[in-house]
Amino acid sequence: MPARRVRLLCAGAVAVVSFILAIPAAQAAAAPEPRDVTASAAVFMEIGQSNEWTFRVVADPAVVRLRPNPDAPAIDSFAKGALVKSYAPEGAWIRFIIARQDGSVIIGYAASTDLELVETREQAAADFWTVEEDAYHGRGLNFRLTAAYGMIGGGDLIAGSKNRFQDSVEWFQARDYVTMDNPPVVFSSRSGFGAELAYNLTPRFGLGLGATISWSRTFPESVFDKGYITRQANADAELNLRTMDFRAVASYLIPLNKLISIRLYGGPLLAIVRYWYHGMNSGFEQQQNFVQQTTGRGFGVHAGTALELNINEQVSLYLEAAGRAGKISGFTGLQSDEITVGNSSNTEELNGTLYAVDVGGRTLLMVLADPSLAPGTCREAVFDLLGLDARFGFKLRF
Repeated sequence: MPARRVRLLCAGAVAVVSFILAIPAAQAAAAPEPRDVTASAAVFMEIGQSNEWTFRVVADPAVVRLRPNPDAPAIDSFAKGALVKSYAPEGAWIRFIIARQDGSVIIGYAASTDLELVETREQAAADFWTVEEDAYHGRGLNFRLTAAYGMIGGGDLIAGSKNRFQDSVEWFQARDYVTMDNPPVVFSSRSGFGAELAYNLTPRFGLGLGATISWSRTFPESVFDKGYITRQANADAELNLRTMDFRAVASYLIPLNKLISIRLYGGPLLAIVRYWYHGMNSGFEQQQNFVQQTTGRGFGVHAGTALELNINEQVSLYLEAAGRAGKISGFTGLQSDEITVGNSSNTEELNGTLYAVDVGGRTLLMVLADPSLAPGTCREAVFDLLGLDARFGFKLRF
């Protein structure tokens, strides 16, 4: 073969080889500028991934392709030395979700040979039963508003009021009045509302102050008749017990899940009790208007448990059972006894301490300035706070 033809064939072969070798270089040159990329973990958690891998880029650059295939178009690239995260390896390729500056998100694949594994971290799977303490039970200020219904306490105030009313009934019966209606005297329940302001020192433990006002009222009435024609007489009474208590509260929260928690709490309390009794006897011979109005105070304790339902991160509803115990004494105030016979009226007023006096084996409440004037054995009247309330309300978290 002539030397000239050989030279031409060699030159053509060199040109073809040069063209083939230039194709990958042209593709790499067309790829976007390399940059550091860290994908958003929240995006991956939304698509159900549970592990996180951190890679260091060892290629210069690591080309990110549209599909896990070396022939797929290049859509991005990672600079050498950059740290990137993935949540989904696929064989010899690593899948990435990349958030771009314009707000768009793209999915691409880089060859595992271009990356070096640095760290593997397991992500906790999102679950309904996972407690998000910072979101629902974290540190902060809490305000509670409560409505309550429960039992009132007992002691001398209750027993003395019943006996005082029964004395009125027996006064009519001793004068040959016929009892038409004499319902039992029942003092058993109370209602009220309260508020509490507390600060959670930790997501579960908190300290606070609270106040509650409650009241109990009852209106016993007996009706009598006397004579050949119907003529009625009445023995009426009103008992009013109003209690204000101021509480120091220590609480501990037990989250069951994101929505439901159990709260245990307790502490000391200061109770102020106002006792008011008004008896009215209206007969044919005479009329009586009897009033006792006294106030006492004392210390006790309270405790309870609540079931809380989180509506959202700021608002919760709750239902609770609350108990209390304590003795209140030192009642002081006024007693007034007005008796009217015909056109004549006589009123006796006393200021002093409320005593429980044993008169004929029964306890009567009397206000006396000097206990030595009591018509029987006496001691200061006591009110027992012991009782249980059912409460419901809502909580605001700030």
